[in-house]
Amino acid sequence: MSRVLELSHDLPVKKVMAGEALMTQGGTELVMAVLKSGKVSVITDGQPIAMVENEGAIFGEMAVILNSVHTATVIAIETSEFFMINNPTAFLWERAEFNFELLHILAKRLEDMDRRLAEYKYRSQTAPP
Repeated sequence: MSRVLELSHDLPVKKVMAGEALMTQGGTELVMAVLKSGKVSVITDGQPIAMVENEGAIFGEMAVILNSVHTATVIAIETSEFFMINNPTAFLWERAEFNFELLHILAKRLEDMDRRLAEYKYRSQTAPP
C-alpha cells in the first residue's frame, strides 16, 4: 500500500461511476482526491494525456497549490473510489507527512519533465535538416 493511501485512510470516500467526471478542467471547486481503487483518464484541452490506475495517485493538487482552476478533467474509466480532501488548504497545513509525500510526487514529475525536455532538445539539435 502506498504511503499516500495510508495517510488518507480516515478521509471520506467518494464513488465515481464509469464515464463520470471527478473534476473538470476549468473547475473552481477547491478539492483534492486520492485514488483508492479504479482507473481514470486525465484529459487536457480535450486530449487524453494519461490513464491512471495506481492507487494513491493524487488529483487536484495543482489547483490547490497554485490557487487556480483545475488544469485537467478526470473521468472514471471504470467505477472508481477516491479519498476526498474537501478542505485541502487546512488539510495540507495540518498534515506535514502528507505534504512530504506530495512534494516527493511533484519532484518526481519535475525530474521526469526535465529529462524529457533534455531529450527533446538533444534530438532537435542533432536531427538532420
